[in-house]
Amino acid sequence: MYEKLADADVFVIATPVYFYGVSSQLKSIIDRLHNPIRNTFKVKELVLLAVCADTIPTVFDSLITMYHSVLSYFLLKDGGVITVPGVAQKGDILGNDALLEARKLGGKLNGD
Repeated sequence: MYEKLADADVFVIATPVYFYGVSSQLKSIIDRLHNPIRNTFKVKELVLLAVCADTIPTVFDSLITMYHSVLSYFLLKDGGVITVPGVAQKGDILGNDALLEARKLGGKLNGD
């Protein structure tokens, strides 16, 4: 993981939301970045992509709070946040406007 992050300018994290937080796999990565090696990374910008089966209005609030804490702690630029509620089954996101938004964001990050 450290080798992959060493030369990255932008780090895009994508996660399903389980009980108002990131997946355990992503949380493990975030926890392991609390290590002096993080000071050698070139990452300057962070992007968050998240989906959730639930549709209550506050479902992403704690995740977004955590995201902003990570931005602050690691002194990263906010590259954007895309959240999509109501994605319970494979294919539920098809046709969702968030896919176009994600493509545009990816193009911006790629310099298009």
